[in-house]
Amino acid sequence: MTLHILVFRNGDAHHLSEAVFKALGLALKQAVSITGSGIPSEKGVLR
Repeated sequence: MTLHILVFRNGDAHHLSEAVFKALGLALKQAVSITGSGIPSEKGVLR
């Protein structure tokens, strides 16, 4: 997995890293969550 982080505002590096890890955690949680009885698919998600 490769993670690219774009910083649009300068700020405290500590708070930036907290926000990045929180966003990554939420994205991974959503990616592995079971939402129904079907097989997970990325159709229609990626452009």
